[in-house]
Amino acid sequence: MDTPYQKFTQGLKNKGEWRELQPYSPSASGQIRRDMEDFINFSSNDYLNLSQSREMRMRAISFAQQFGCGSTASRLVTGNLTAFEEIEHKLANAIGKPSTLIFSSGYQTNSSVLPALMDRHVLGLDVVVFADRLNHNSLVTGVKLAGAELRRYRHLDLNHLEDLLKKSMMRKISRFIVSETLFGMDGDRANVPGLIALAKKYNAFLYLDDAHAVGVLGQNGWGLTAQYADQIDCIMGTFGKAFGSSGAYVACSHVLREYLINRCPGFMFSTGLSPLIWGTIDAAIDMIPGLSVSRSKLLANADYFRSAIRPLQLETMHSDAHITPLIVGEAKDAMQLQKSLEHQGILCMAIRPPTVPQGTSRLRISMTAAHSTHHVDQLIQALFRWCKHKPDISNIAA
Repeated sequence: MDTPYQKFTQGLKNKGEWRELQPYSPSASGQIRRDMEDFINFSSNDYLNLSQSREMRMRAISFAQQFGCGSTASRLVTGNLTAFEEIEHKLANAIGKPSTLIFSSGYQTNSSVLPALMDRHVLGLDVVVFADRLNHNSLVTGVKLAGAELRRYRHLDLNHLEDLLKKSMMRKISRFIVSETLFGMDGDRANVPGLIALAKKYNAFLYLDDAHAVGVLGQNGWGLTAQYADQIDCIMGTFGKAFGSSGAYVACSHVLREYLINRCPGFMFSTGLSPLIWGTIDAAIDMIPGLSVSRSKLLANADYFRSAIRPLQLETMHSDAHITPLIVGEAKDAMQLQKSLEHQGILCMAIRPPTVPQGTSRLRISMTAAHSTHHVDQLIQALFRWCKHKPDISNIAA
């Protein structure tokens, strides 16, 4: 029975797309340890270095002492411990929405909230979803599970989006616009005001995934949706990136929150997050607004990095935030660059299909507040050495 699976995995190995788990442990600030060797870590989503903060550790211990280690059940049974809804209310106030609902992971949130929102039996109409072509897999999966008709517009191209919306106006349907705000693999930004305007013009439900922006960008670090929260139907965000913890949320109206509690299987049939995790989330919500220095530092490091490597003419897309892609092309070439950097004490994982489209394998440079200028300089120097000694770098040039 294993034969077809072996054949499939061998095919991945042949294409340079094979993945395997590696054990890591924390090291000094901005670094990570593997096999007793320390690497400067440019692959972490812990953008503000909060996962190592004393405040979050202490809050986790406090919650464990009050509530124990586990929620013990679904929140709809006995797993909704007394502090949980207080934290959701605090989060809603910070984001600027009436309500929030917290889930166990970002993938679970998108893949279960979207089908619940797009239920044509509830809406009484067929559903058509207009989605950015480079949306995260969890968003695509959620739309597919909904059984909705999917119309993809060219990446960040709101003119194309409007053309698709116009063509749909002859039909009596429920329209949804779904997009990331900061794209996690490309580091570029959606035009949030433009999406809001189109959603209003064509009476579409607007669902924005703010996962990579929240904590780092926007007013007081509350993401690219922060200034427009009252004009967006549903905002999704995560705690597993800049918040340094795990879990995710949707921010929405009271009506939608109560609906999701009763209709969203990812919430209804999952054991609630551990009280320790809730403790870290609670601490991070308190800390995020006061971390403007950390935000400025990591964004300045990213700007400095992109400026310094400009002479190499490497393709970095239109990144202007803390995520910078280095487009290599083929998966095997991306793996070679990853290994070259590892030999120089730098960990930057290759991103390959199916995470990104074929022919766009890349290294995803992720800046964090833990990185010093010296760390960034080492990465820059390593890339210069790579380009100098590699005979043909045309496939990684713009």
